[in-house]
Amino acid sequence: MYNNNTMNIYTSTQARNNFFEILNRIIYGNEEIYIKKSNSDKLVKLHRVNSALNSLESVIGSIDNKTALKMKKDIKEGRKGIKREVLEL
Repeated sequence: MYNNNTMNIYTSTQARNNFFEILNRIIYGNEEIYIKKSNSDKLVKLHRVNSALNSLESVIGSIDNKTALKMKKDIKEGRKGIKREVLEL
C-alpha cells in the first residue's frame, strides 16, 4: 500500500489480496481507499455510502427525473426482500 500524502492507495493486486481488510476499513473506519491499476495513472476511489437512496438523490441531476424515480422505486422494492416458504424438510 502506498500512502501518498494521507491517501491510501493500493495496487489492484494488493486490493484483491486484501479485499476484506479494505472493506472493513471503508465500512467501519469510514476511510477512503484508492486503487491504482498498473500502467495507468487513473485511480478508483472507494468510500462508504450511508444510504443508497441518498447517493441516488445526489446524482439525480445527472439523469432524467423519470429514470431517477424508477431507480429509487427499484431500490425500495429490492430492500423488501423475497419471502420464502419452507414447504418440506
